[in-house]
Amino acid sequence: MHGPAAVLAGSCAERTAEQLEHFEGSRPVLRIDLAAAGDDAGAADKAVAWAAERIASGPVAITTAARPEAVAAIQSRFGRRRAARMAEQLLGRIAVGLRDLGVCRFVIAGGETSGAVVEALRIRALAVGPYEAPGQSKAVALAEPTLSFYLKSGKLGPVDMFERVLAGTTSASSA
Repeated sequence: MHGPAAVLAGSCAERTAEQLEHFEGSRPVLRIDLAAAGDDAGAADKAVAWAAERIASGPVAITTAARPEAVAAIQSRFGRRRAARMAEQLLGRIAVGLRDLGVCRFVIAGGETSGAVVEALRIRALAVGPYEAPGQSKAVALAEPTLSFYLKSGKLGPVDMFERVLAGTTSASSA
């Protein structure tokens, strides 16, 4: 599938952080401070506006992930469950805005994030391909508009995984 693409990362896994850093070497990455965004009802709209300015030149990434010390601070402020829910809901709202911009390909890092995005987009059925590697698979929404997803566990995949998936190369193994 071709068309505009975005990476949404909610996973705070070290591997996802490495993948985002690598992706940022060639493509823009918006890092959302969840502590600040938690009180900002317009945070999703701001992120979508940021993406709208860049998506025509290629894929973008948006993440709520943070380093362990920042995650601990957010969890102590909001509580563990509420902090996770805030990140998932924010990325879900961003996914809806991105879809409305025409994004039809999503790479989603994090199991809970994947579920939140699929739910926010009101996807009721997915055709899931075979696992390409542990915790990694392609899926296509069985609805209009056609949306494709690459869902991955936050802890898995090679450092250049986002680029490889978005370029359409196969077998993004856990190298």
